[in-house]
Amino acid sequence: MHADDGKLFREHFQQSSRAPVPMPRSVEEVLKTPSGGITKWEIGRLARSMQVASVAGLVEPGVGIAATLISQQMTNTTRYVDFSNAGEWIEAISWARAQPDFNAHAAWSERVQNVGEAFARLIKRGFNAEITAYGVALPEQSHTAILDQIEAHVRLIGGEECAKQIFRILNDANSTHDGFFVFGNRVFSHKGSNGPAYPWGWLLALAIANFNHHPKARKPAVVWRNLIDLASDFAAAHDCQRYSQYEQLTSVPGEDFETVMRETMLWREFFSMPQGPYQLFDKVADALNSILTAEDRIALGFDMGTLQSEIRYLLSKTNTYSLNKITADAFRARTPMLWQKSYGRRGVVNKGFRKPSETSLRDHERFLALESFDGDTILLPRPLAANTACEMIFRELWTALPRSRAAKIIGDVLETLISASCQSKVRGIAQHDVRYTADKAKYQIDVGTREQDTIVLFETKAKSLTAGSRSGFTHSAFKDYADSFLAMLVQLVRHDHYLRTIPIPPLTSEPICPEKTKLFKVAVSPLSYGPIMDRLLNTNTITALVGRTFHSVEPTREYEKAMSDFNGAMREIADGLTKIIEPDSEGRLDVFPYFIDVYWIDLGQLLYALDRAPSVSAAFLPLKHLTFGSRDFWTEIAFADQQGHTVRHGWRPAAKG
Repeated sequence: MHADDGKLFREHFQQSSRAPVPMPRSVEEVLKTPSGGITKWEIGRLARSMQVASVAGLVEPGVGIAATLISQQMTNTTRYVDFSNAGEWIEAISWARAQPDFNAHAAWSERVQNVGEAFARLIKRGFNAEITAYGVALPEQSHTAILDQIEAHVRLIGGEECAKQIFRILNDANSTHDGFFVFGNRVFSHKGSNGPAYPWGWLLALAIANFNHHPKARKPAVVWRNLIDLASDFAAAHDCQRYSQYEQLTSVPGEDFETVMRETMLWREFFSMPQGPYQLFDKVADALNSILTAEDRIALGFDMGTLQSEIRYLLSKTNTYSLNKITADAFRARTPMLWQKSYGRRGVVNKGFRKPSETSLRDHERFLALESFDGDTILLPRPLAANTACEMIFRELWTALPRSRAAKIIGDVLETLISASCQSKVRGIAQHDVRYTADKAKYQIDVGTREQDTIVLFETKAKSLTAGSRSGFTHSAFKDYADSFLAMLVQLVRHDHYLRTIPIPPLTSEPICPEKTKLFKVAVSPLSYGPIMDRLLNTNTITALVGRTFHSVEPTREYEKAMSDFNGAMREIADGLTKIIEPDSEGRLDVFPYFIDVYWIDLGQLLYALDRAPSVSAAFLPLKHLTFGSRDFWTEIAFADQQGHTVRHGWRPAAKG
């Protein structure tokens, strides 16, 4: 399908109005083709585009209704003629016009309704929108004009005041919990209660980019309201927000995987901010100190102990949920190394950043301290600063040391911390570096625990999310996903298979019986990848991906390698699952139940859960059969706490305030 097929469909619709086909044949009969053509999924995408366009007032409602009625008649295994076949499509649309539902009130999904209404408000403000087969979009001129207005509003209010206001609103809205911000995609089950969210993550980055602008607005409240309303509609127009708990709850078609991945990455840039537990840095620093050799310390070119001491001091000066300011002189005198390495100058940090996809320009997450318009030093709230501190330490390792050595050190840090945390909580066996031999090959489990009839396996990968993925480059996202989660999943599935076939001491003295032994598989990354890590989302996507192969439409070596690595990892996973799961009568694997016990989390999230849980296995129980649809670990925990699910599994209560 081509982007301009939306225009062809609308032309066919108008022609069917002027000269309808009498007694039209069924959709399947008139559009079916033996080869080539387009699929039900592609026509469904076009139908959704027409739905949004009709809500936005860009086309009459009948266009969306006709496209929808036609797509509903199609099957997944059939190919259909493309839109260049005017006669066939005019007849198919004539069939849709003859259906009783054509004249019924259009009842679109909440997502279609909200996206369409956002476009309608933008059009009312004087901006343009264009229709393609894949969705409604803002043309470049309107896109730029909106960004100009938003940036102008931020500068009138002042960058620092904007940032203060963002955190003030998050506090007032009770979007905080146990030392974290609740940024998740909060959706509710009753229809009509979910509207476009405010893109606080993106607005904070814009505010920081304009810390060199002091407040100038004569009516700041009016400017602020205009800013957040326009920003909300702009974000909604990018169509990456979910408005229903049930959207993608049970299945994600394989054809939608690329779209879902792109949407989740874009949602991360608009609506979220990376954060970590306050104690995370201390634990990472202590583990790192036990692993670094004298040669490593020389190669770093700076005193790691001094840097850690300065970071600890600065973190102690942060507020939990609001900005804090200290004088530049005090900052420079007390933390001279951070003054050189992690001080974001006003007008320089995030310089030129405007679009959420411009992650190469969004560099404030590299700095622990930021210069305000009056020359003082601004410290971001503690959970954001804690994440920045850990990211900084890891980045220093990647920058100063050979990649293989940096990867080894970071991997060892993860394993050391996981092992130590498990040792403090386990009611049984906790073993680091479990080695075994099977089928004449040697394998290693990073960390494994056993508590009575429950085994938990941990695999780690020293791989963080790249700027390419955050910018929406599909091949980068596929590569990151394959090199991180899928790489760990390959190992976890393999260990699961061998645990069922051979003894792996000290975890087992004989092969396990799946009916009697519970097995959690946990993949751990150093830092968060955002909503793509969501357990239910991964359960649905992996289920859809098993047995599928992806190809790149861009014939470049980089793109083709990304697809090749992704397909190779999926084949290994599928091969491993065939040794574990019994196929049905048609030879298909029902892998959904298997992935209910698979988790992908970052180090800070894992250590937080282990700290609050009474045992290792209990750390994973509150969210095992439960989801609030937020696709954010901290939001899921907040809701689980509020509804008593964590207490039910023995977690200590969350801190108040």
